[in-house]
Amino acid sequence: MKSSHTVSKKEASQASLAVTVKAADAEGKYTETLQKYAKSIQIPGFRKGKAPLSVLENKYGESLKAEAAAEIIDACLEDIFTKFDEEKSEYRPLAYAQPQMDSVPELKIGEDFSFEIRYDIMPSV
Repeated sequence: MKSSHTVSKKEASQASLAVTVKAADAEGKYTETLQKYAKSIQIPGFRKGKAPLSVLENKYGESLKAEAAAEIIDACLEDIFTKFDEEKSEYRPLAYAQPQMDSVPELKIGEDFSFEIRYDIMPSV
């Protein structure tokens, strides 16, 4: 998944990572999530897996968007942190530290998806 990111050093041993994913990539991930669940969701009046996508969106749209957003965040962080490890960057996260997010961003169709996290890095000596 293509994304652009900026990293800035915060306090002594923290970094802030801002990531933006293009609208087309975010929408593609949402469509992929929608189609994944379309095969297994049972909607009254339709055979299992045969409900139109628009019906699924109306009934489960917000939760599907939240799941797609979580998958986008996971994929982006994995790509970026792997790249930091390969480059031996000063912004490599500590292996035991959990990244922190102030608020969970909402996925909006047709708009770029952006999020920001803070995480611990090795302190500079």
